[in-house]
Amino acid sequence: MAEDAIDKAVAGDEGVAVDEGQGGKLKPVLLGAVIVVGAAVLGVVASMFLAKPPAEATAGPAKPAISIPDSPAEVYEYYDLDQVLVNANVPQRNRYIKAHVTLAFHPDVLGQAQRDLDATKPEVQSWLTGYLSGLTLEDVGGPRNLSRICQEIQDELNHRLWPDQGPVIHHVLMKEFAVQ
Repeated sequence: MAEDAIDKAVAGDEGVAVDEGQGGKLKPVLLGAVIVVGAAVLGVVASMFLAKPPAEATAGPAKPAISIPDSPAEVYEYYDLDQVLVNANVPQRNRYIKAHVTLAFHPDVLGQAQRDLDATKPEVQSWLTGYLSGLTLEDVGGPRNLSRICQEIQDELNHRLWPDQGPVIHHVLMKEFAVQ
């Protein structure tokens, strides 16, 4: 009899007569059944909305996992500066910036650029240490600021090392850049 009452209640029959003795036991069972069915429906609907589309169905080509030179014909040679670890310019706090900078050159200028950098490496490292230690947390947050920092390093080193020439350093890369 209780099963018939549950079937009619779930089916929506309003004319179900349940005596008071069974009503107390029946309500929690019905409530539990409604919660289980509702959760299952919600799970199915959520999985349809959150599911990733197949790779073939995505619009446009996938972005490459690595950055490539400006044109496929351009190949760069790289020169690593020593890692720099400095205290950030943050009053009353101990924060530091750790950076490992790599300079990119066209292959035809790398030899002379490397000799010039090796000859002035202490001055370059000293300038880089001073530059990074003057940065605040607001100066280093986000990709736009990191791009600006790389551009400023490139411009300053090109100006300091080769003032009478065009830019020798093609671009600056950060192998590591940590702020803690």
